[in-house]
Amino acid sequence: SETGVEHVVASSPQVSLYPNPVVEMMTVSLSGEGTFPYHIYSLGGECVMKGAVTNGSTIDLRLLPNGTYIFELNNTYLKICKI
Repeated sequence: SETGVEHVVASSPQVSLYPNPVVEMMTVSLSGEGTFPYHIYSLGGECVMKGAVTNGSTIDLRLLPNGTYIFELNNTYLKICKI
């Protein structure tokens, strides 16, 4: 149905993260409405953080060691650097 197609499009937002590299707080910018689960992985593949975000949400990364991580939301993968 037409509604089903719109739902699929709406559930796959464009994602951007800033600032990157990040020192403490990272803001998530989403093109779509709604709440989306995310995972942050170490380069070794271990999930080091997870939660859910909406457009404009901030994620506190102060507890993560400095390094490079992979942010995943809705099968979109972005590299983030914690400094």
